Amino acid sequence: MTIEICDSEMFDVYSKAVKNGGSLFDSVYYFVDNFSPDSETLVKEYQAVINALINRTKIKLYKATKYRVKLPGLADSFGQQYVTRLKNGDSYFACGEKKNAVVIDKLIQEFAKDEVDYIMKSVIEGIVEEVK
Repeated sequence: MTIEICDSEMFDVYSKAVKNGGSLFDSVYYFVDNFSPDSETLVKEYQAVINALINRTKIKLYKATKYRVKLPGLADSFGQQYVTRLKNGDSYFACGEKKNAVVIDKLIQEFAKDEVDYIMKSVIEGIVEEVK
């Protein structure tokens, strides 16, 4: 049985943990010490990799389909707005398409299907409040 993950950085650390050889403990310790998941989606893959190391199961890297969440009717001088979050954050906001090299590595606008489902159910749910 082979486990598939889509995070290439996690896969690289996994590969190094396996190549380092040593004991089962050494492999798991290397992986845990050198990779930390930064989103809820990655936590599931992180757990799968640890289980695979313990059970000596092979892992394969695959390219997951990514999606953007367009916010119709929201545009500014930078153009169309999309759901965005910071790489090291868990809150979402509207932002123009990331093109600026300064922020391109800090913002996430492409999401896996399960995160898009979460965004559509939990984030994009407008609430009208009376202003007093």
